[in-house]
This record gives sequence, structure tokens and C-alpha cells, in this order.
Amino acid sequence: MKLDSSTAAVVTGGASGLGRATAEALAAAGVKVAVFDINDALGEEVVKSIGGLFVHVDITDEQSVLDGFAKARAAHGQERIAVHCAMTSRRGKTLAYDKETGKFRRTPTEDYAYGVAGILTASYRIGSIAAEGMATLPELEDGERGAIVFT
Repeated sequence: MKLDSSTAAVVTGGASGLGRATAEALAAAGVKVAVFDINDALGEEVVKSIGGLFVHVDITDEQSVLDGFAKARAAHGQERIAVHCAMTSRRGKTLAYDKETGKFRRTPTEDYAYGVAGILTASYRIGSIAAEGMATLPELEDGERGAIVFT
């Protein structure tokens, strides 16, 4: 796949970490990048730097993701690249030390389930929406219509 200004990409979690690095690398190659994230300040900072589009998207909410793809497609056209770097977490550890009580505390199952929704369900959501859009594109020289990457 040719990476240039004729190619559009969506990067979830693009405001920081691996998502930001991915957005920056794609933009450096000339790709039109839409950054999806819930952190508005960092997201706006990234697109100011790379010249892309920031869209506030909550990957745990179907309508938020659908709206995000619609905004990205209206601005840049149908994406050929979707990179899903976003995740959700209420607490990052299975067991955490509570300084106030001096005891270890396990993360509640509900918090774990929230993280699973962000990783598994959102991955399906992002992938299926991107694939549905990419299916409308003409095939590239290699017979593909795009690339979807889950990190």
C-alpha cells in the first residue's frame, strides 16, 4: 500500500503512547490521519503537531465510534488504514497496595470487565466498522482494500 496524501488512516488512542507514535509516523509519510481519543487536550496537541484531525471518541460507546468514523470520512475520505491502540482501564493492576490502609486490595471484577470491554469488544467494533467501509473501496494492486491493525 502506498503511503501518501491519497491515503487516509484512523488511529484510536492516538493522543499518547503507541497510538501517538503511530499517528506521527503515518503523518510523516504523508497519510491523512484522524486521531480518536477521549483526551481532548492531548488529542488536539497531536493534530496540531501532525496536521491531522482530532475526534473525541469513546471506544466503549458504539455511537461515539460510528460518529467518529463519519467525521473522519467526511474530512479525509474512506480510510484504508485503521490502527486500534486505545484501551480502557479503571485500575491497571490486579492487586494494588492501598497506602491509606496499608493493605493490598484486589481490583473489583467489574473494573476488570470494563477493561475487557475496551480491549475485546472495542476491537471488534473498530475492526468491523473499518472493514465495512474499506469493502467499498476499489482493490489495490495487491488485491487488498486496506489494513486493520490491533495492538
